[in-house]
Amino acid sequence: KTNMLKTKTTSALNQFSITFLSQRSGCLPMELDRMLKFKRAGIACLQGLDSSDHDLAASIFGKGYGRFCAQGSGEANTIIWDRSLWTFCASHECNAGLAVDLTSQGQTIRVACLRPTLEHSCEADFADFLLSENVNLVVCVDLSLLGGTSSAGLVPALLGLHSAMFETLGHEVLVPKPSASNEPDADDLNPLWDPCGIFFSGVEPMAALSGYTEGYLATLSQSKMGDSTVNFPQGKPILFAEFGLNGFSQDFKSKK
Repeated sequence: KTNMLKTKTTSALNQFSITFLSQRSGCLPMELDRMLKFKRAGIACLQGLDSSDHDLAASIFGKGYGRFCAQGSGEANTIIWDRSLWTFCASHECNAGLAVDLTSQGQTIRVACLRPTLEHSCEADFADFLLSENVNLVVCVDLSLLGGTSSAGLVPALLGLHSAMFETLGHEVLVPKPSASNEPDADDLNPLWDPCGIFFSGVEPMAALSGYTEGYLATLSQSKMGDSTVNFPQGKPILFAEFGLNGFSQDFKSKK
C-alpha cells in the first residue's frame, strides 16, 4: 500500500521532473520542496493556486523557484520551476489556463496547467497554441469537472497526447472520490476515481509514482482518509512523473 516509483528503461540523458497538485489552497504545500528536489530540474504545476499575492510570490522566489500565474473566471493556475536549471522564455494564458516555455542547456519544453469545464473544455486558440508547434510538451490537467481522465478526448488541448501515468504504470492514479456519506457498510467499497493526469508529446516518460494500491484505497476507512489529506488533498492525487528530453525510444514508438 506504499508509494512506489516505476521506471522505464531509456537512453535519454537529459531529464526533468513534473509534480502536479490540484487543490484550492492559499499556500505552497509543505511536501512540495521535497518532491521538487527528489529529482533535478524540478517543475511543478499547481492548479488552483493564486500566487499573485506578494508574500507568497516572495516565498516562492526565496526558495529558488521562478513562477508564473494565470487567473480568470474565478480560477487560478501557477507553474513554478528551479531557476538554477530553467530559464523562462514565454507564456500563454487563456483565462486561468496557463502554458510556459522554459529552456535548459539548449533544450526547450512547454509546460501547461489547466482545469477544463463542461461548458468550455478548452478555448480553441489555447489548444492551437499548445499543439501547433513541434515542441516538447507536458500538460498537467485536472479533469474532475469532466468525470476524470477517461474524458481527456473531450479536451482539444489534449488531442494526440499520451498519458504519462498510463505509459509508465499501465494505469492512471486512483484516489478515493469525495463523498458526503459517513462510514460505508461492511460490504461497501470506497468509490475511486482518477481526476487528474499528466499528458505529453515529444518527450519520453521515464518514471512515475504509482500511489497506493486500488485494494487499499477501496477499503480505507473514512477516518484514515481524513488523516491522509497529504496524499489526496480534496480528493485529488499528487502526481509525479519524470521525463527524458531526447525523444521517444524505439520500443515506445512502436506502440503508437
